[in-house]
Amino acid sequence: MTSEDDVKAAIARATEAAPLRVVVNCAGIAPAARIVSKKGVHALDLFETCISVNLVGTFNVLRLAAEAMSTQDTVDEDGQRGVIINTASVAAYEGQVGQIAYAASKGGVYSMGICAARDLAQFGIRVNTIAPGTIETPMLKGLTEEFQKSLEAAIPVPVAPRPPVGLRAAGQRDRRARLPQRRELPHGRRPAHGAALDSALRQRDRRARRTAAPQRS
Repeated sequence: MTSEDDVKAAIARATEAAPLRVVVNCAGIAPAARIVSKKGVHALDLFETCISVNLVGTFNVLRLAAEAMSTQDTVDEDGQRGVIINTASVAAYEGQVGQIAYAASKGGVYSMGICAARDLAQFGIRVNTIAPGTIETPMLKGLTEEFQKSLEAAIPVPVAPRPPVGLRAAGQRDRRARLPQRRELPHGRRPAHGAALDSALRQRDRRARRTAAPQRS
């Protein structure tokens, strides 16, 4: 996606079969590195590579796909010719520790969305940007196990029910078993949303007690 010639060739091959109406930009990489760590300072070439693939690559596909779409016949009375969907990430809004390069690249993809939509509206080309949360994909599985766990722990809901051993007595329904369980991060760190989750659970408990309390006449 970073090669102009390769993207042009892919578009040419696609348009041989049918007009290009939909393009989904979803290729990317997610290197994990802190700005400064025990291993040293964040490598500049790693940052540049992430920006090149995720941001520049997305723009490269966007511009060449838009060029091809702009020469096609319209499909309806509104003059629409196609749609381009770019994939940003929740990291564009709330990057986690070690996501400086990834968050910066996805922030750029997010920022391009409205500008691209306005630029290409005159050609009847719509541009949308999606920002998925943490999803188990080959890219995510390529990260270190520690980093995967830190991302997973920052998700308050939904969490697979895994109550501690002995939490539930036989035949007894335990409220805590149905609630998301807070997970401990490596080195004793807590998820960024831990305090908010604790507060939400306390409020839920208070509401449950008020509901269960006998009503006074």
